[in-house]
Amino acid sequence: MASRDTMTRCEVDLRPGGSFLYEWPEFFFSGPILVVDAPHRMVHVEHFNGDTSSGPTVTTDLVARATGTRMTMTMRYADAEARAAAIELGFTDGLDEVFGRLEALTIAE
Repeated sequence: MASRDTMTRCEVDLRPGGSFLYEWPEFFFSGPILVVDAPHRMVHVEHFNGDTSSGPTVTTDLVARATGTRMTMTMRYADAEARAAAIELGFTDGLDEVFGRLEALTIAE
């Protein structure tokens, strides 16, 4: 979750029924963790700044591929309007940078 701003707090209770909190100086994401099938899948709901009235359900799948791992993240919003509002508010800003950093990682053996 690295971005231009430094994350100031990161708390994760990684189990179904657990929760997470990712905090930066200006905003935070938090929510319940619904599914954990470590190390293959996690499903959680992502609330922005504590607004529990909206937010996508996020499914992250990890699959071993040759010498690496394929990560697929799907964000499902309640409807097209909610998705459009998230894009308009800038929720996708910086994702290319964040995922580009992940893609560039290599693990020393």
